[in-house]
Amino acid sequence: MPAASSVPRILDRAEERFAEGGYGGTTLSSIAKAAGLGNPGLLHHFPSKAALYRAVLEAVGEDLDRRMDEATSGLAGTEERLRALLGVLVALGRERPSALRLVMHEFLDDTGRIEKATVLPLAGAVRRTMRVIEEGQAAGVIETGDPMAIVARLHGTLFYGLLGTTVLGRMRSQPARGWADGLVEAALGGLLRPEPR
Repeated sequence: MPAASSVPRILDRAEERFAEGGYGGTTLSSIAKAAGLGNPGLLHHFPSKAALYRAVLEAVGEDLDRRMDEATSGLAGTEERLRALLGVLVALGRERPSALRLVMHEFLDDTGRIEKATVLPLAGAVRRTMRVIEEGQAAGVIETGDPMAIVARLHGTLFYGLLGTTVLGRMRSQPARGWADGLVEAALGGLLRPEPR
């Protein structure tokens, strides 16, 4: 197999492994094995665990940015843009659960590593949501308060709900129809005010 074709496979397997164990709980050896390579083959493409983790986060961040751009294209209202952004996270959880778990790990894992990072690949998604919140606050359609705290509340509610489906699913054989929409409504609960006419 040509070397260039190994990179997407490595990134896919690394996303799965980092999603399962977080940065600290994942070894390069486990990723190499999952990708069907030896350690030297993996290190040929990514010289360190940090470099591989960053590449995985960049791929997830680019996917999130693309999805968010597509979801909000042509939308003008604060509420519909906010719902579209939250819908992207719901879709990510459904279509790419390992990416969602990785995002969650990134928000919760070793803050010391994040503080030292020179690039934050997921910052685009957070900034985009904050911008909608700030614009909504300026227009009087979103409650006042620290926009970052509101973003944390929105993302926290969604992440907890989406990642908790494994446990919650054991308590109920099938998720209720429209449960993801209900999760978005729970995240938005009390946040929105009627748009001025």
